[in-house]
Amino acid sequence: MNKTQPQQFNNNPTILTVFGAAGDLMRKKIIPSLWYLFQQGRLPGNLAIIGFSRSDLLDEQFKKLIRETVEKRGEGGIKKEDLSVFLSFFSYNRGNLEDEGAFRALFSRIEKTENLWGVCANKLFYLAVPSSSFESIFKNLAAVKLNLPCGADTGWNRILIEKPFGVNLKIAQELQSLLSLYFKEEQIYRIDHYFFKEIIQGIESFRFSNNLFENTWDNTKIERIDIRLLESIGLEERGNFYDHIGTLRDVGQNHLLAMLAAISAEHSRRPSSDSVRKNRTSILEALKPWTDEELRKNTFRAQYNGYKNIKGVSPNSETETYFAIKTELLNSRWEGVPIFMEAGKRAAEARKEIILTFKHSSGCFLCETGQHESNRIVFRLEPNAEIIIHFWTKKPGFERVLEERVFSFFLYEKEMKEQYVEEYAKVLHAAMNGEQALFISPEEVEAAWRFIDPIVEGWKKNLVPLKEYEPDTTPLSSIEN
Repeated sequence: MNKTQPQQFNNNPTILTVFGAAGDLMRKKIIPSLWYLFQQGRLPGNLAIIGFSRSDLLDEQFKKLIRETVEKRGEGGIKKEDLSVFLSFFSYNRGNLEDEGAFRALFSRIEKTENLWGVCANKLFYLAVPSSSFESIFKNLAAVKLNLPCGADTGWNRILIEKPFGVNLKIAQELQSLLSLYFKEEQIYRIDHYFFKEIIQGIESFRFSNNLFENTWDNTKIERIDIRLLESIGLEERGNFYDHIGTLRDVGQNHLLAMLAAISAEHSRRPSSDSVRKNRTSILEALKPWTDEELRKNTFRAQYNGYKNIKGVSPNSETETYFAIKTELLNSRWEGVPIFMEAGKRAAEARKEIILTFKHSSGCFLCETGQHESNRIVFRLEPNAEIIIHFWTKKPGFERVLEERVFSFFLYEKEMKEQYVEEYAKVLHAAMNGEQALFISPEEVEAAWRFIDPIVEGWKKNLVPLKEYEPDTTPLSSIEN
């Protein structure tokens, strides 16, 4: 491994502890992402990775799990010597999350590593567990003082938290109150991995690094915004979890609103984490409040046929596997622009994208002589990461008629074909480097739940009856376009 360490890289001795280290998130996302960072030369030279779980494993058994995961998911060939170095980072701490004694053992393991290095190390704690376990982890980390940094300049302590942060506003606020008892906000990193997708990050530079469109990026020129997260896969292995949460809270409360914030937030003149996050919060706080009548008119929910047969799903389930909503932002820049958001499982095709449709130009040249539609800009995440601009030009030849042309900019070829790897590599890299701008603030969490909670409550009252759709089709929403 002869990679040169990148500039502005935190190479200070670091200890990463993963709670829930025997779970799916560890195998599917965290291990492959750490391996990717290792291949890129973006891990600290002195690094220890401690897996914490109740599973009865020895260090060597844990390392075998790591090895098998890397060999199964690794791409481009794996050198034995590189894998050997990578495995040397890992060790295992068996324990129950409710057991303070297990955290004392974790403290001893961390202290032993620091004594070996002769330095108080940076400590990053990744909570790859359900939010029901958060309270025990917060309290027990504090009980053994693993929530406290070594000093002002060395040995920070940070905590990485997966979404969803709560299941409604009340629970989110309770979690935040609990968390703030033990950690300062600068120590807390709440993950929405969509902010780490290249195409979402590319929106900021597309808007603010060019003079092409930003001056028309408002309600004077834009007719509508469409945001969709449609997946062709179902829920065969996640029935028990999904039936308690549904599509709206699984991706609507976080990913879709993250995409909306990316496309509509103001430019941060001061490039600080606080200003970036405040701008996103301002967007969420500007979302139009719901009334019962608005819910009936502008929300739609459906469940695919066969969902109730999945293991863990209630035979009387009212959980949506698809939803659509229409809303708008009540601020001077966007008021009056309808925003359509939809997401669902077992759709006709996987399509994840943001579409800005521009108003039809007045005095349009040649528009009266044939077909003509509005200009559009598409930021597409799947099936390809690309930016597409739809525009019109004269058709070559004698006739004076227009034809649609498409400028498609294929963003990049992923180095890792495995889903989520590059995003989660960026999550870990940013957390280690203290780059907090792309992590969620508590104000964003609360604003998102304030928008989502009334929809959930309205659906519970059956203000919007649950429809049914066939797998591998996309439901036809009743919302007016």
